[in-house]
Amino acid sequence: MYKKMYKKYKIKSFVGNPIYKSVVQFIETSSITMHFVNSEIAGFIDFFSCKKFDPAIVEKIIIDHFHPSSYSVRFLERRVP
Repeated sequence: MYKKMYKKYKIKSFVGNPIYKSVVQFIETSSITMHFVNSEIAGFIDFFSCKKFDPAIVEKIIIDHFHPSSYSVRFLERRVP
């Protein structure tokens, strides 16, 4: 799918609190951001791309990697005039 990542991903805990973590990975066509709340065992993943992609493939990769017990997906297609 996407072969080019730019630099290593960044992981950051905010406010000195390890409960909250954010990850940013720049990719060839935009970015992937992830936000995790350990105390809630919750995660939020945003895959943004200027290039068209199959959201089902992204969903499968996320499920295969994170094994969520439940999840929801929202796909927004950006239309450029």
